[in-house]
Amino acid sequence: MSRSQLVRLAGVIGAAGAVVQIAYGVIALVVGYPAIVETRGYEAIWGVAIIGMAAGAIAWAAADFARPRRAAVIGAGLVAVGGFVRLAVSVLLIADPNAAADGAIVASMLLMFGGLAVLGVATVRAHILGGVDRLLPFVVLLAGFVAASFYTPATAVHFPLLGLLWGPTWLYLATRAIGATPALVAATRSVGARPRSRPRRPPET
Repeated sequence: MSRSQLVRLAGVIGAAGAVVQIAYGVIALVVGYPAIVETRGYEAIWGVAIIGMAAGAIAWAAADFARPRRAAVIGAGLVAVGGFVRLAVSVLLIADPNAAADGAIVASMLLMFGGLAVLGVATVRAHILGGVDRLLPFVVLLAGFVAASFYTPATAVHFPLLGLLWGPTWLYLATRAIGATPALVAATRSVGARPRSRPRRPPET
């Protein structure tokens, strides 16, 4: 799979997951707390959203917006690992809604936030994007932090914010990565093309 294909595939999965995440926020707003955490189907929806977050981070790193590439890979890897830890928690909670999973949830969030921070620093240092796009991983990080901060003081607000605040930032990140595909292909071709050798002139007599 070429890098441009990886960007498009991961970006599409990320965008689809973000749409599901926004829908989760709407559902959380309608059904309220604690129904949003007591119904297994809602946890499954959140699991799909988590897959989208991991894919979005991978798409961002593959789009070459963040440099050095090693930092981009580390950042996306941390987000992906955190996401899959949270996905495992979702599977556990679907099997047993009363399972003790708070520690694993906190660990997954720390991994994802740390990965977004690394991606953010690498994106700023790359000087490839301008404006808000240059700070986009930090915007996603900030939205997630705000949503997470409401868990204890206002749990009923926390779950809608996970979808309605955090979701749109992930959606923009994924679609921005998808939009980079044509430019990425052109850059790859230009780098891979070898300059034509000029014919040597005969020595002057």
